[in-house]
Amino acid sequence: MKKALYRKRICAEKEKLTPEKVFHTPQYRDLLTSIGHEITGGKLTTLRLYDDKNSGIAGWNQGETVAVNLGNQITSSFLTLELKSDSLIGILGHECGHYRYTDSALRKRYAEHMLNGTGIQRSQYRKMHRKKRHWMR
Repeated sequence: MKKALYRKRICAEKEKLTPEKVFHTPQYRDLLTSIGHEITGGKLTTLRLYDDKNSGIAGWNQGETVAVNLGNQITSSFLTLELKSDSLIGILGHECGHYRYTDSALRKRYAEHMLNGTGIQRSQYRKMHRKKRHWMR
């Protein structure tokens, strides 16, 4: 009897939880920071969490910063807090993958060459790519 009443009270409290009450807490930030450090091999320096429901961006990374939009449309489409949390962790993992493995300088240079109508010579690309692979080890 007590067990059933206890379970009913827990369910009632869980129903009161909102994404804002869970995802905007220091404890959730600490969880995502810890996961981000693991994914990046301890190299993540800045994790930015923000809530912009009107943005079409789920997350991004730039230099030393990885950012996750807590109010992104993908995460908002899930019905339960557990699935929403899984979505945010997935977005974090995706952005941390870019942080760790995307050579942003090479990407920027490549884009500049494309806009100018020139290309990067294959030998230049290979030379720059080898440097990036060495850094990842």
